[in-house]
Amino acid sequence: MREEREKTGYSQSKFAAMLELSDRAYKNYELGKREPPLSVVADFSSKFGVDLRWLVFGDETQPKDIQLIDLAGKTSDATYALATSEGPPLGMKSYSKFFRYVLEQSFSKGSPPSEEATAVYALMRGDDD
Repeated sequence: MREEREKTGYSQSKFAAMLELSDRAYKNYELGKREPPLSVVADFSSKFGVDLRWLVFGDETQPKDIQLIDLAGKTSDATYALATSEGPPLGMKSYSKFFRYVLEQSFSKGSPPSEEATAVYALMRGDDD
């Protein structure tokens, strides 16, 4: 659970709230002091797109295809939000290049797609911020 939370940059308190758990309960689950009920594990899997088998059986790493699907979904969310938020919309060809570049950068660097998308979009639009 910690590994997935840290990927998002959220605090334990934020994750606890997202799972409708007390801070203490979530921290105990994450630290391995208590086993989370299956309902919590299933909710975690559903809300954060984490493979349920990986959560339950604790394999070293998630299967690569699951990770890539998750990354593609997060990249889609981040790029679409920016591409439709301000100014004239990007054409399909420009959006496709934008999405692909952000996905490649996030995959190779291990960085959050939202950070990559924000930086690239600012350059595309000529923002100095």
